[in-house]
Amino acid sequence: MAAIAKLKLLSSRRATDVPTAAAPIAAAADEDDLPIPSDIKTVLLGGLFLLAMLGACYVASEIILPIVLAFVLSLLLQPAMRYSNGSVCRAGLRLCSSFSCCSVRSAG
Repeated sequence: MAAIAKLKLLSSRRATDVPTAAAPIAAAADEDDLPIPSDIKTVLLGGLFLLAMLGACYVASEIILPIVLAFVLSLLLQPAMRYSNGSVCRAGLRLCSSFSCCSVRSAG
């Protein structure tokens, strides 16, 4: 009997703890989310950072570009590799595709 009373008490607490309607919280009209910097040094420092990032991307392009290209090609050719794994003539298909890729690369 005491257990039933405890369960009723818990269920009544859950019902009163849940709010019926949530009131939207309005942001203050005078506060901006991203204020514009008024100090010129901050703007110039941001410009220098942007130039440094562009320079770093230019220097790293010889390393990063082949990695990104290999990743995109692996995603692009993954369905063809799945198909060739399940087919009967998978070795011949792989051989022909590898030769055709090499010939296209050497011709270009």
